[in-house]
Amino acid sequence: MCPLATVLVHQSDPAEISVALDRLKTLDLASGPGGAIAFRYAFAEFCDARLARDRDRLTALRQEADRLGVRTRSWIPVECFLDSAGLTLRPVPTQWSEPYDVVSRRWRGHLHTYLARHTVADDGGQPVHP
Repeated sequence: MCPLATVLVHQSDPAEISVALDRLKTLDLASGPGGAIAFRYAFAEFCDARLARDRDRLTALRQEADRLGVRTRSWIPVECFLDSAGLTLRPVPTQWSEPYDVVSRRWRGHLHTYLARHTVADDGGQPVHP
């Protein structure tokens, strides 16, 4: 299974998921501009950290993402997911095809569905059940 799928499906043991995250980060750092993370690693790291309820990792991810001068449209889910966790990213110049609240609400719905599949508490602290 590819590293991103390994993390998102989340059925492997924690060591295998950790290796997959390391591979994604290494790939992003090697192929991105200026040795920065890209959305693949950020998306996977958010999902794994959220499933683990690891606020420190989410905060570190936000700090790493905030150092980027530019975020492409592929960053939209990560931006919305971090915002849903109360970790808003620094705004960057962008042109939204829809109002931010519409886009954010859609991605929060996707996140809620993903977390429900893994029976993780939603942002209100209540368990989400499939």
